[in-house]
Amino acid sequence: MNNELVSEPQELALPAELTEVSLTLAPGTSFDEWLGLMRTLSRIDRAHQWWEGDALNQGDSAYGEKYAQAVEEGREDAAKAYAWSRAELKLLRA
Repeated sequence: MNNELVSEPQELALPAELTEVSLTLAPGTSFDEWLGLMRTLSRIDRAHQWWEGDALNQGDSAYGEKYAQAVEEGREDAAKAYAWSRAELKLLRA
């Protein structure tokens, strides 16, 4: 597992068209591009809960109760868990 930190914002350019329920490779995608896509998707899978927790905590700080509007119906428990985990980790590191 690669634990390197991303030190600067990165643009997400994928050789594919994405929807909420599908991924279609762009015509002519090379093996190396496909391999890079697979690595990027794996990295997103490992990180998205942390990103969502950070975004929720920062939204709560900036917008108060309005931040709850960003949480999709049916995902409230997961969102609370992500936010709580992130806040607890930051307290442990402080």
